[in-house]
Amino acid sequence: MSCPRRNVITIPRTLVAGPRPEPAGVSRAPKRSDRLCVKCGKPFKGHTLRCPACRRVKRACAGCGREFSGLTLKCDRCRATERVCQECGETFTGLSSRCQLCKQRSWWESLPAESRNARRVRVRAWWKSLPAEARIAQQAQYRGARRARQRAAEVAGPVPRETYAAIQASGPCAYCGDPATTVDHVRPLTQGGWEHESNLVPACRPCNSSKGPRLLTEWRSPKRVAWGIVHSLKVAAEYERLTAAA
Repeated sequence: MSCPRRNVITIPRTLVAGPRPEPAGVSRAPKRSDRLCVKCGKPFKGHTLRCPACRRVKRACAGCGREFSGLTLKCDRCRATERVCQECGETFTGLSSRCQLCKQRSWWESLPAESRNARRVRVRAWWKSLPAEARIAQQAQYRGARRARQRAAEVAGPVPRETYAAIQASGPCAYCGDPATTVDHVRPLTQGGWEHESNLVPACRPCNSSKGPRLLTEWRSPKRVAWGIVHSLKVAAEYERLTAAA
C-alpha cells in the first residue's frame, strides 16, 4: 500500500533565519553613482571622492622600474598581453579587446562627414603653413633615406617606375585580396631584401602599413600571412625560406 503524495512547500531561508550575515572583516564596495570630483569638479561615475584622472600618482613600475603615472602597480607596457582582436581576428599585444587599427577605423567612421572633412582641411592647412624650406627638407630626408636603402639593395640597377606600376596593377593585394594601391617588398629592405621585381608584390595601404619593416614571421597578422602564402608565389617562397632558416 503506497502513501499518498503530499505537496511540498519550500520556505525561503530569509523568512526563517533572516538575512545571511556578512563574513567577519568583509565589506561590500559601495555602488557606483554619478558624482562630482572634489578636486577638479568634473562629473564622473564611481564610488570615490576623486575621479580616476585626479587619483593618478607617479610611481615606479613593479615590472620594469620605469616611472609612470597611473593607478596600478605596473605600467601599461608591462600589463599588455597577447590577445586576439574581436573585430578582425588578428593577434596583437595590448590591453583592450580590439587592435589599434580597428579602434582607429571605428573612431574615424563614427565621426560625422563634416568633422572628417574639417580634420583633413586642418592637416592640409598645417602642412601649407610650414615654411617651404621645412617641407622640402622633410620630404628630402624621407626620400633620401629610402633611396639610399634601395640603391644598397639593387641587384641589376634601379627598378623602373613602369615596373612598379605594372606590379601594382597586376592584381589585388597579396595579403588580403583588396584592391592594391601600393607595392610592398616581401622581404623589407631594412632586413636584407632586394630592390628587384622578384621581391615586389601588390598590396593595399592598410596591409603595407601594418607589415612595415617586419619579416613575414615577425608580422603579427597570421590571417594575412596565410592569405599571402596561398595566393602569392613570392610570399610563399619567402615564408618557406624563413621557416627553413629557423
